[in-house]
Amino acid sequence: MQNKLILLDINCPVGRTLEIIGDRWTLLILRDMFKKKFKTFNEFLRAEEKISPNILSDRIKKLQKYEIIEAKLYSEHPPRYEYILTKKGIELGPILQGLWDWGKKFTAFQK
Repeated sequence: MQNKLILLDINCPVGRTLEIIGDRWTLLILRDMFKKKFKTFNEFLRAEEKISPNILSDRIKKLQKYEIIEAKLYSEHPPRYEYILTKKGIELGPILQGLWDWGKKFTAFQK
């Protein structure tokens, strides 16, 4: 059995999940990891939604805290990391795909 994340103040499993991944920026970071194979901080910064560096840093830390992603050092001078989905993170794939499919079916882009 996998270790469960303890969120004492939320009784509902959907609510607990949304507490971890339910904000726009977190979901877009995960989308970019799954769909665009982004791994580095700079790749996320270049996404079309233009996340600010401080929000990106905060969301990456949160995803690491809940063991959705992990950081791997790829350059020591200066220190640079790539972010990899963990097993827990990979299991979010069908959820992200469901959001993607629903959005394609029921929403449209307009400039």
